[in-house]
Amino acid sequence: MNTKVKLLFCLLALLFAAGAISHVAAEGASGCDPAYVMQDGDVMIVRPTGVDDTVNIQCAFDTAVSANLNVHFTSGTFYTAQILVENFMGEFTGNGKYATRIENLPNLYVTPEDVIFEPPSAENPWPTLFAFVDGDFRIADLGVSIVGDEPTAGWTIFGIDPPLKEMAGGIYVLGTEAHALLERVRITGEANPDAGFLYGYNLINATYFEGYFGEQPTPISGSFAVYDSVFRSVASGTSLDALSGAEVIASRNRYLDTFYGAAGGGYVDSSITFSRNYVDAKIGVEFYDLFGAGVDNLTLVVANNRFHGFDTAVGLYATFGDNMHCLLLDNQFQSKDGLDVFLGAATSDCFVVGDRMDVIDLGTDNVIIGRGNTISYE
Repeated sequence: MNTKVKLLFCLLALLFAAGAISHVAAEGASGCDPAYVMQDGDVMIVRPTGVDDTVNIQCAFDTAVSANLNVHFTSGTFYTAQILVENFMGEFTGNGKYATRIENLPNLYVTPEDVIFEPPSAENPWPTLFAFVDGDFRIADLGVSIVGDEPTAGWTIFGIDPPLKEMAGGIYVLGTEAHALLERVRITGEANPDAGFLYGYNLINATYFEGYFGEQPTPISGSFAVYDSVFRSVASGTSLDALSGAEVIASRNRYLDTFYGAAGGGYVDSSITFSRNYVDAKIGVEFYDLFGAGVDNLTLVVANNRFHGFDTAVGLYATFGDNMHCLLLDNQFQSKDGLDVFLGAATSDCFVVGDRMDVIDLGTDNVIIGRGNTISYE
């Protein structure tokens, strides 16, 4: 072997050894199992183990956050406890909302009392499977399923007794400013009216965009968009609370066997558009006052939706401020005995456009336009 070849061989050996040492050190620090978690370019790829995937999932996100990478789940079923992701700036994808399935482990420990009054952390685990705090990210082409009559070991807020065993959330987006896009996501729970669940489902909120709760919630700004997704057997598909300077769009989604399609309150300097959705729910859309706070400088559009099987399709109970822009346009209402639109006593200047609607209007200067409408003012 000549000198040049020997030198090249030595350099390659040194480089390989350095790379191996670096790789082993990274594995040890993150806790990733290299048989199931690997990096391919700018993507952390995660494969299911068939048992508990929590450590691999958490370390994949931790690595992605620290190195500005994306996260991709392969096909299969992943089993996990709560995952907390802070300041994620990337994409979280699967191979399809039916091909990639993420399922909760049973009886997950949650801080037993008033858990949501403090941010989620390892010391304060929330009853939500994924909690994304701040960041700018996209979630697409995967499914989240909450299974079992006791997804959690029990927790309570506001003195609810006995403790709740259901999961509060599938995917939460929290913090002070976040930008989240969800596309082609499927989130399902299970209905069991005999299990003592608050709403009859083992999952309360499929998705939630909210500021931190507490006696005075800190509002969240940014954007939250949900497209072409399916929410089944949950208490609420799209929940929104404590927004300031935020833009929300929920469009082309299917809400199946839910108590609420979309619900929430406490909005200022924001816009909410709920359009082109199919909603099979007891209450289609409901907005209310949150801890005494109404809505102001809000643009609210509920348009071209198809509401089916409801008690109330659109219920506006919030106190409207002086700078409200409210439009309910060309929605289809398909329920034998349900109320199509309820405008509460604190609403004003809301335009409701459509034909053959049943409307209760207790507000001030609301405008109802269309043919064959039945309107009650008391």
